[in-house]
Amino acid sequence: MNNNTERLPESPKPDLNSQAYRKLLQTVHKETHGLHLLSLVDIVTGQIYVLPDEAAIEQATFACSLFGGASTGTLNSIDAVENRELVSFQIGACQIMSLPVEQGSSSLTVIAFSDHQEVNKLRQIMAEAQRGQVSDSLAGSLGNNRQVLRAWKFNVDSASLIERYERAGTEKNRIFAELDALDPAHDLLPLIKSLDSGASSNDRPWLKGALVVSSGKVLRWLRIPFIPDHILFADAPERADDQLIIAGLIRAQNDLQRQLIAELLESGLETRVEPFPESSLEFAEIVRNLRNLDKSDLRGRLVEGGFANHPQTVNDTHMRCQECIYFLPNRRWCDLPELPVPVEPDWFCRLWKI
Repeated sequence: MNNNTERLPESPKPDLNSQAYRKLLQTVHKETHGLHLLSLVDIVTGQIYVLPDEAAIEQATFACSLFGGASTGTLNSIDAVENRELVSFQIGACQIMSLPVEQGSSSLTVIAFSDHQEVNKLRQIMAEAQRGQVSDSLAGSLGNNRQVLRAWKFNVDSASLIERYERAGTEKNRIFAELDALDPAHDLLPLIKSLDSGASSNDRPWLKGALVVSSGKVLRWLRIPFIPDHILFADAPERADDQLIIAGLIRAQNDLQRQLIAELLESGLETRVEPFPESSLEFAEIVRNLRNLDKSDLRGRLVEGGFANHPQTVNDTHMRCQECIYFLPNRRWCDLPELPVPVEPDWFCRLWKI
């Protein structure tokens, strides 16, 4: 993360009253089979747009408490959260899941694994962990499951760490970068306990998503990259195809970001289309500059990347995203790690390469 203390410009935000954003969500809702409810929540203002109607607004405003923001969100007013069977949180490239505290025991186990696991896989991991939750060591109960990368056992009453497990060979795995920045007892445990207390939080920018399974429903919340104050919420029956629901949420996330980028470019944002890098050293310098930006700085990426919402001609070569080696046509996505943004085929940036 950039250590520069200069204040970043306020992050651009979508207007939830805009027909452009509403139409994007309506299309995803209509074309994602099995998706019952889809909503977008601004956790700072409490503004919300819900499809197909406003009937389930309480479930969507849950995001305000869990992710931090407006005080309108409450946790304990939602039956589906109170009667939860399975809960999972996404932190960076990891998911964590807590096991219920058994009767007569004050210990709670939290396990971590790679992200975007399907509900059936989560149930399998939880069942294996529950079998050895009290009597066995964490290594004994979880060591045979290659999906589990880390685990912690807490004393809930004292908020102290009892035991920690880490799968051999994963110590320097990059997916733990954001998880390693947290204190398990002071960050993970309060997050899990907040489901019971209904406490609101304003300091969880590291929380990327959440999942609750209850009463035949799967509820998912997903923070939008570069628009961190906005949370997508989806409600689907448990029998729905989990992969389709996840794909629908990611599609909505990308479509909303792409629309926001289009609006920034159309508004006259001045970007560094020139100079175009003529050598690998010049290319590498731009990449370093992008890497040093704050991870939430969308404007900075567009400016340094030299984005334009139309093709450019450089040295008699017609250049646009569609012909660039980093362009993923099915997702309309730039796959350069330093520019992880959705794009349009006719856009341009000065890291164009063929």
